[in-house]
Amino acid sequence: MALQTAFKNIADNCCLAVSYLYAAFDSIADEAEKNPTFIEVAIAAALFGGLVDDRDVLDKNGFVKDAERLMFLATDHKFRVTKKRIEKIQDLPLDKYACVNFEYNKHNHWVLFKGQSFLYNSLEDSQCFKYGKPVDARIIGKVL
Repeated sequence: MALQTAFKNIADNCCLAVSYLYAAFDSIADEAEKNPTFIEVAIAAALFGGLVDDRDVLDKNGFVKDAERLMFLATDHKFRVTKKRIEKIQDLPLDKYACVNFEYNKHNHWVLFKGQSFLYNSLEDSQCFKYGKPVDARIIGKVL
């Protein structure tokens, strides 16, 4: 797939993939590497270094097919993902990362929490996150 086509195909749909990758990289980073710029560069390198073309982990539009494999291929670390319906952020576990799906006006967007604290949003100004409500989560645990 041509690079610009790949960018275009995933740009509107990769919020969950980016949230998973951010959690994976943040969980293995040392203190100097724990900053958004460093992690975003790692995410871009992982996505466009081959993960975009791996149809086992992402479809051609950037939707996640296998989150655990996605994070493993990017980091060489194993993670376990559990789906959970939620109604409020307090429904999240205190000791894990969670990709949280916010719904608003028949649209949705995924953002990342660490424990019950907001950690990362791949969009600068997400109306879903700003005005919506959390409806489900993907709880991420690292497998030792």
